[in-house]
Amino acid sequence: MPRAVQHRRQGRVVQRRAGADQGHRRSQQAQDCYASHLVEYLYGRDVDMNTDADRNLVTQAGLRAKANPSAKALIVNLVATDAFLSRAP
Repeated sequence: MPRAVQHRRQGRVVQRRAGADQGHRRSQQAQDCYASHLVEYLYGRDVDMNTDADRNLVTQAGLRAKANPSAKALIVNLVATDAFLSRAP
């Protein structure tokens, strides 16, 4: 039986099941945001979501992050892309 975890939120004690999926951490929007910041860090530049290339890169990375929450796997995928390998210094 899963154990309960308690924490405080806005002065109230909140209880949830340990290991329960926390929607805000697993949402696609959150994964895209995480991927976008990781792309900016690894590629050494700002991400421009108005370009198809960056939007597609972040979307695909976000989908990978949601499917496999391993940061190591996401980094390996991002540095193996043509966009990373052909980036200008």
